[in-house]
Amino acid sequence: MLFGKGNIGSRWLELFAREQTTLSARTGFEFILAGVVDSKRSLLNYDGLDASRALAFFNDEAVEQDEESLFLWMRAHPYDDLVVLDVTASEQLADQYLDFASHGFHVISANKLAGASSSDKYRQIHDAFEKTGATGYITPPWAPACR
Repeated sequence: MLFGKGNIGSRWLELFAREQTTLSARTGFEFILAGVVDSKRSLLNYDGLDASRALAFFNDEAVEQDEESLFLWMRAHPYDDLVVLDVTASEQLADQYLDFASHGFHVISANKLAGASSSDKYRQIHDAFEKTGATGYITPPWAPACR
């Protein structure tokens, strides 16, 4: 699930489209893009979206969806694991990490607001990931850019 389709999100989609087959072959896992979500609308499909065409179809096919129905859709996923990739600057989405962790979703975040959480909140999120066996990669805002 990709949250954010701006500069970083669109570049990630290009990279994923190019590397999806190689990544799956190398790891033995099937990687599926189940959704692309912006602040108001979602393009979702349990069968997977074509990453190379997701943005082209987003404006025509994405539907407005409230937060609760989106998260219910995510909780009903048919996969072994669900990965949330957050490339937004949304505090509202960052506030959902504890819920994501408690449902066993893996979270990869470049959201600077998530990395700036209080130490108590960070500990709660970390503990929830540990309890469910999910993984959370939350980049703090002071971390250097890596290549």
